[in-house]
Amino acid sequence: MKMLRWLFVAFTLFLGAIYAIAQTTSATLTGAVSDPNGAAIPGASVVAENLQTHVRISAVTNSAGFYRVLGLLPGYYRLTVAKAGFKSVVRDGIELHGQDEVAINF
Repeated sequence: MKMLRWLFVAFTLFLGAIYAIAQTTSATLTGAVSDPNGAAIPGASVVAENLQTHVRISAVTNSAGFYRVLGLLPGYYRLTVAKAGFKSVVRDGIELHGQDEVAINF
């Protein structure tokens, strides 16, 4: 009987751990970067800076001009896009909550 009780407790803890792992508190920023004519800009640097902690997470646009910045904690962000030969663009005051996936195009 004690063994059955121990197995039940272990199984319950295992399920709780799986549930906790499945929950995410991070957010994602996605989008596309294009020039004034609408052509994709590959290789552009995209930096998301948390305005409270000043932690920066970077990404680079792919060949189609798309970017994805993962693992952002909830908070307010500044998003900066830069590439040589183009004017840098900054977007401030982006509010993110856990599990948000926000698309911002430039």
